[in-house]
Amino acid sequence: MRVLHVIARMNVGGTATYIANLIHGLEKLGVSNLLVIGNVPKGELEDSVISTLKYQRIEPLSRELSFAKDRKARKEIERLIESFKPDLIHTHTFKAGFLVRLRRRDIPVIHSFHGHHLYDPEFGFFKRNILNIIERLLAPRATRFITIGKKVRDELLAVKIGGAKQYLSIAPGIAALELVDELGVRKRFGFSQDETLVLWLARFTQVKRPDKVIEIARLLPKIRFVMAGGGELLDKVKASAPSNVSFVGFQDKN
Repeated sequence: MRVLHVIARMNVGGTATYIANLIHGLEKLGVSNLLVIGNVPKGELEDSVISTLKYQRIEPLSRELSFAKDRKARKEIERLIESFKPDLIHTHTFKAGFLVRLRRRDIPVIHSFHGHHLYDPEFGFFKRNILNIIERLLAPRATRFITIGKKVRDELLAVKIGGAKQYLSIAPGIAALELVDELGVRKRFGFSQDETLVLWLARFTQVKRPDKVIEIARLLPKIRFVMAGGGELLDKVKASAPSNVSFVGFQDKN
């Protein structure tokens, strides 16, 4: 069996880990996989896990909407589908699902929602409704939808995206955590043993609400807040942060 996976970007985060674990698991079952990726935007890092995967990069493919680039990306995706000849296509997040499902296919298409756009503060009322319309129109071209939880499924069904029989909710698998030497980590980052630390680990983007961390930090000046990650709001958050907030940048999950 041959599976083509498509995603606009493999930035550091849960989705990249999810896809890598999925592909590695399928490989153990004898499934041949090819991952199609685009480029990460400025302010984000590409997950190093792609070095463990067989992948093909499409330069025009990205999260941002661009008629010219999206048209080129779609043509390159079509060429890869023709050459790889997958038995199944698995798309992840909106852009990949949109480009693949623009065309009706005899090949089964599974689309995974790693969350959704319905409450994303990056999308205003108008843009959110446009995305809803697009998803409704393209829903019949998906053989199955996978959501990371039943709540996501129910919220998508509430705005009439797809039918109930299309959905399958699968919670992401979580590998056992390997605990590290706490004192060693504190020493590495310059935090004393007596400090109470609160860690925030995410992209500095509006949907992750880093501004809330700053609000709480101001209310609790005796606690050290450590913010790890990067993104388009990093400089803005740094500028507004009180002295009890430390920024440690991107951290390798290994």
